[in-house]
Amino acid sequence: MEIEDRESEFWLRAVGYYRLSGYWHPYRSEASTPNENGHKFVEGTTFHEVVELYEFDRKLRELSLSAIDRIEVGLRSRLSYELGRDDPEGHLDERNFTDGQAYDAMRSIVNKRIERAISSNDPIAVHHEEKYGGRYPIWVVTEFFDFSDVSRLCAAIVPEKRDAIADYFQFSPSTDGFNSGVRAKLVSWLHNLAIVRNTAAHHARLWNRPFKPTSGKGVNWLPGMGSIPKSNHRIFGSLSVMAYLLRTVSPGSSWTGKVRGLMTSEFSKIYLRNLAEMQFPANWLETSIFADS
Repeated sequence: MEIEDRESEFWLRAVGYYRLSGYWHPYRSEASTPNENGHKFVEGTTFHEVVELYEFDRKLRELSLSAIDRIEVGLRSRLSYELGRDDPEGHLDERNFTDGQAYDAMRSIVNKRIERAISSNDPIAVHHEEKYGGRYPIWVVTEFFDFSDVSRLCAAIVPEKRDAIADYFQFSPSTDGFNSGVRAKLVSWLHNLAIVRNTAAHHARLWNRPFKPTSGKGVNWLPGMGSIPKSNHRIFGSLSVMAYLLRTVSPGSSWTGKVRGLMTSEFSKIYLRNLAEMQFPANWLETSIFADS
């Protein structure tokens, strides 16, 4: 690998050898075997290219977290509405959950999150403890949740409430009734985004990491989603899901344009890397949800 001493010294001090090694790993020669001099790299590999790949992935994490943040807020709002429509403490009503096990699991999560808020002297928790004797409406409870909790809650509630949330996010079945199970797809997609969110929040790689598949089966007729393969376990599927959900919670957002720009202006210039590594289809700019904005 070609290395410029001053640049490498800065990045190795600021980022660390081990973290950067994950970005030069795909540049190793297939015939390379460890020896006293380390691995051999594909001819033309430079330390600067490794840094460019690292910086691309950092920006990809920032974009992903930005989208998921808006999706999470929208999802909290809809969950609060559906569970609190008849009773502000709808999360305490077992009839709102698929079964007793789901209800008990969510009660445990709710209690833990409230206890965490109290122990950290969260002013909202302190207010409800002092003024309302520790009673919390669902729209307050969800503010203590993280994205994984929100995803689990969406999976645990009865189908009619979950379907109402799916309808809000434009997951309604087609008018002829085909693909009537499309609403249930929202839950599996939210699980995927929870994993992506946690990965990005802990500064781990996104660009070449496998995730829980975001299957396009049964939803490929949704606007802009026809390019997701039946089993997409790389970041393209997750980004497509984010873009689709943002249509509802952030209409007119420039987010998809930023994704296009990052892929076409920055990633495309990185030596030996290609979009297929993230399962982007060859014609993604014309056929995916990213073509519409």
